[in-house]
Amino acid sequence: MVRLYLNLGRREQVSEDQLQGFFAERGLPRLNLEIHGSHTYLFVPDAQADQVVNALHGAAHGGRAVICERARR
Repeated sequence: MVRLYLNLGRREQVSEDQLQGFFAERGLPRLNLEIHGSHTYLFVPDAQADQVVNALHGAAHGGRAVICERARR
């Protein structure tokens, strides 16, 4: 499994259901996630990591540009 960083979190008032809907709009399956205050971690199989990053990075959510990348830590 690979952990991905997403720059959307509780301060943007996103819920798990909202994020799962956002993923579905971009053709992604339900993803395992962990929402934090300023960000969310996504847990995906290594083989799907690039697909998920490409689908989410640069998209817009609530007027905010989305950053999705492999987590550094």
